[in-house]
Amino acid sequence: MSPWLRVLGLFAAAVLAALVLKLLPPLVVLALLVGGVAYANHVLITKPKRQAARRAAEALGLRPVPDAEAGLVGLPFALLTRPGAVASQVMAGPWRGREIRVFDLELPRPEAFTGASRFTCALVPLPFAAPRLVVEPAAFLTPPEERPGLPVCDVPSERVATRFDVRCEDPAFAASFLGEPVADWLVGEQERLGLELAGSAALLYRSWVPAKERDLVLDAVSGFLAAVPAGRSSEGAG
Repeated sequence: MSPWLRVLGLFAAAVLAALVLKLLPPLVVLALLVGGVAYANHVLITKPKRQAARRAAEALGLRPVPDAEAGLVGLPFALLTRPGAVASQVMAGPWRGREIRVFDLELPRPEAFTGASRFTCALVPLPFAAPRLVVEPAAFLTPPEERPGLPVCDVPSERVATRFDVRCEDPAFAASFLGEPVADWLVGEQERLGLELAGSAALLYRSWVPAKERDLVLDAVSGFLAAVPAGRSSEGAG
């Protein structure tokens, strides 16, 4: 069809729509306007975002999960129970023999707080049960009033002790777990990662990255799992 015919057709449709709207009651016109805005928002914003999320998940061998069904906020991790935490862009699926979840987490930024408030996280199962352990680099350090009520721990690795805030409900477990080679892995990540353990799961998180760069998080998970012996028991866990 000629471009001029398209323009003429659109013009005629607009004129017809204007005439029809004049004949309709104001409430009907308002309802049509609201419906049109909602449809345009779905077509122009929501649908493309969902398609992009699906493509990004498939590129990693995962699947997108609706935020409302993810059930992440409220799990027994200090980061996820911070006030106002909101999880989004959730992906899940089997990865190297484990069911993993990758997602973004946004936190309110308290006044005068200069730390990170938006993260990309990975939740991965552990081959053992662990007490609650929180390892935060200085870049992600939680505001003092929101830090978990866990004992501050001394760890054998000076490199970890000087770069991270370590808290654990079982200090003996923390000292054992954060020996070599986990200390090498943590330091090798150049303070870009935080780590939490709770029960039979680990939470790794870093400053936010776009969905297309989430392989950086999976690489960190791979390094972590390689550093933790699969047969480790929860010695020192009480």
